Amino acid sequence: MWNERLVQIFKMTTIKRLEIARKAEVDPVTIHRYKTGKSFPNLYFFECLDELAFEKIGKHVNSDWVIFGRGEPFIDDESITGGDQINDSNDYVKETVIQNEEAVKQAEAQINAIKLEMLEKLEQVKLSIVGKFEGVAFARLFSCKQFVNTLWLE
Repeated sequence: MWNERLVQIFKMTTIKRLEIARKAEVDPVTIHRYKTGKSFPNLYFFECLDELAFEKIGKHVNSDWVIFGRGEPFIDDESITGGDQINDSNDYVKETVIQNEEAVKQAEAQINAIKLEMLEKLEQVKLSIVGKFEGVAFARLFSCKQFVNTLWLE
């Protein structure tokens, strides 16, 4: 999975969680969520990861490898010929990250709509229960009143 490859990048570059968290301006817990696959990083994170890796080992992170497992983990400057392959790969990764972010937004909107629908149904159930309770209480009160009236009339 992509998160396992991300962990490999951290090990191969000796990038620490706090280091990338500061650079990417995120909470260290967020980095942990990336490493465990509970969250997917945004494009800025990958840019920061690439910069740190280049500073540490002189190679660029192949984000195509991190996300999809294609190619090699790193790309050094000597293997870049005109940058076309890297640009194509990075454009594809950027597009994929943007699509993932849009999919997350759509899912969140659907979840919120379902929550709203459930809250409305819960309110209807509450009103139904209260209505039935009031009906039962009224019936009992009416029965008691009739009972008392019969006692007084006798």
